[in-house]
Amino acid sequence: MPKATENRRNVIVIAVALAAITAAAFSRVPGNDFVNYDDLRYVTHNPNVAGGLSLENLVWAFNVGYAGNWHPLTWISHMLDCTLFGMRPAGHHAVNLIFHIANVVLLFLVLNRMTKSLWRSAFVAGLFAVHPLHVESVAWVAERKDVLSAFFWILTMGAYALYAESPNARRYSAVVILFALGLMAKPMLVTLPIVLLLLDYWPLNRFASTDKKRRTSPFRRLAWEKVPLLALSAVSCAITMIAQQRGHAMSSLQAVSFDQRLANAIVSYVEYLAKMLRPVDLAVLYAYPDRGIPAWEVVGSAVLLVGLSAAAIRAGRRAPYLLVGWLWYVIALVPVIGLIQVGEQAMADRYAYIPLIGLFVIVSWGIPEIMQRFSATGRGGDGATGRTKHPHTPTLPHSHTSTALAAITVMVLSSLTWIQTGYWKNTVTLFDHALRATGESATAYANLGSAYADIKDCAKAELYLKKALDLKWDLPYTHFDYANVLYELRRDEDAVREYREAVRLKPDLAEAHRNLAFALYETGRYAEAWNEVHECRRLGVVIRADFLRSLSQEMPEPRGFAE
Repeated sequence: MPKATENRRNVIVIAVALAAITAAAFSRVPGNDFVNYDDLRYVTHNPNVAGGLSLENLVWAFNVGYAGNWHPLTWISHMLDCTLFGMRPAGHHAVNLIFHIANVVLLFLVLNRMTKSLWRSAFVAGLFAVHPLHVESVAWVAERKDVLSAFFWILTMGAYALYAESPNARRYSAVVILFALGLMAKPMLVTLPIVLLLLDYWPLNRFASTDKKRRTSPFRRLAWEKVPLLALSAVSCAITMIAQQRGHAMSSLQAVSFDQRLANAIVSYVEYLAKMLRPVDLAVLYAYPDRGIPAWEVVGSAVLLVGLSAAAIRAGRRAPYLLVGWLWYVIALVPVIGLIQVGEQAMADRYAYIPLIGLFVIVSWGIPEIMQRFSATGRGGDGATGRTKHPHTPTLPHSHTSTALAAITVMVLSSLTWIQTGYWKNTVTLFDHALRATGESATAYANLGSAYADIKDCAKAELYLKKALDLKWDLPYTHFDYANVLYELRRDEDAVREYREAVRLKPDLAEAHRNLAFALYETGRYAEAWNEVHECRRLGVVIRADFLRSLSQEMPEPRGFAE
């Protein structure tokens, strides 16, 4: 059989195997439900998305500010899901999984094209496919933006590899278009132009290319080549900042000081490394530390990061994959490392979806090199000077030992991923596990209480909502949920108190004003109930006609309140 044909067959077999392994590890995902943590805001309770594809909804998708983000392509993908599947969660989950499988196969194909190293590219894709840190990105419907943006990240890499082989305007245009689409799926892709510059160094080896007609250095020439892409990144950053400000998503420096953010960023870089190596106790939320981070932990993490960075730079010429893989990890995490704090999380598994590829490259190329050096030493080779074939040359023989280690690693990670996907079965299982994994959290208690309220388990709902408010009092939606539970339990006076607290903390929470009117009616405070009816009208909330008739029978509407 000709070598080219055999290689093509191997590529197809590996691609199919990767798809099958990924589907098996995430096989529980399509059977999971929506969760009340962002899925409501993104899909089920978002009328523009739930309404499916329409001209009006497509225009809305390009608006800036909803949910503190600008990702129109992600909104459109959710709308298409609603058009195809309605509110049946299986279809929404299946699309996430399909995108993840596509990302796995594409990553393998692109890396193999760039490096000409079949098995190492396959191992990178295998680690990417089944690592438990990626469960959140796949199993959470609201994280469609993660798998969708990664799809365009990898496609952009592939288009760039073709451009690097034969540069021309048409191929560069494809790179620009795919990158722009990726930014419209999630702005985290703003660092991709810098990663492409890293790929120029290795494996594309464009820094070594010479052009006698050009007097500029290869670095300067290749950096200028990225200017259009960096311009798109700058535009995306500006739009994202506006969206986050309009959505009140960014924490102020008064809430979280820059010193706290910097300390958390340093420690988080090491935490992601630790979770990659030991993916246990993974949770949907790692709350920001209220009491700060111990100084020794910050200093220790900083020393480790500096040491690893220095080692990668020192090894950059001998083992360029070390430098490229490490800088890929560091740079790709910058937009979400917390220097600009959005939300209450200190870190999140979903943020590692793309950055971990860099570390997987280090593992996939580094372990065979280490094994080869030991093997060369054992055979009397010059292990001290490392006179062996370069670790990324395509002629390096494939080691049976490394194959076995790779297979075992993928099997173990697949098992852990299968277990982790089970925690995403529904909101109760998700936050119950989060509490066991990370300890007490006001957000976890609040979401767990809300989930129990949805299934009418008022006793547990009251227990967890009260625990949430004991930890953090200024949660208007939690007061609202707690009031609803108390109202359901016919404890109307207590419900009135909680509704009042909800509207005090968030005066424009229209549903709280509406339900407060109901509770005030039950306690006989009709004038106050009319006040809340008036507030609902001001906020544009429709009050049931039967309630207004009942309230009017008890007390006619005061003058000045009528519409």
